Amino acid sequence: KTSGERLLLLINDLLDLARLETGKMPYMFQKVDLNQIIQQTAQELSPLYFQREQTITLPPEHQAAVVWGDVQRMTQVIHNLMTNANKYTPIGGRIRVELAALELVSGPYMRLLVQDNGVGIPVTELESIFDKFNQSSRTRTNAGGTGLGLAICREIVSQHHGIIQATNAPEGGACFTVELPCEPTPEES
Repeated sequence: KTSGERLLLLINDLLDLARLETGKMPYMFQKVDLNQIIQQTAQELSPLYFQREQTITLPPEHQAAVVWGDVQRMTQVIHNLMTNANKYTPIGGRIRVELAALELVSGPYMRLLVQDNGVGIPVTELESIFDKFNQSSRTRTNAGGTGLGLAICREIVSQHHGIIQATNAPEGGACFTVELPCEPTPEES
């Protein structure tokens, strides 16, 4: 049963990636509150955090973080990043999720940050972990997964006219940052 579930996840990831890369992923753009998705995802994942005795710090529930996007795809990105944080944070570790408004030359953006306190990512791999079937050399031996999640996240974020990047936190662990526009781009208007 477990092998079958894992195979189904892999097939779904491959299908999503194929649709994303060919531009055939359907999107329903609207105003999306990232914080609402974060709170729901944290609730769904709370048994995993509890099982590993992890502490998760979330944005205040009342903090609005509205972007222009597809709810289902934004949920997919946030779920992936928060699941990865759970996987790569040691037992008893800390996960931090933050939101911040930005004013860029191109307009208002929202920044999402998901940080763990795991082993981090080698500097030479900070870009390549977004490639298909690629995982960090520090985590690939025991993390599980297919190496498709971050590739899917990058495609979704890119098609939302945003950026996603990985860095290492000064105090240790990986830090993923997503920046998304709060308003439709001119071609979407």
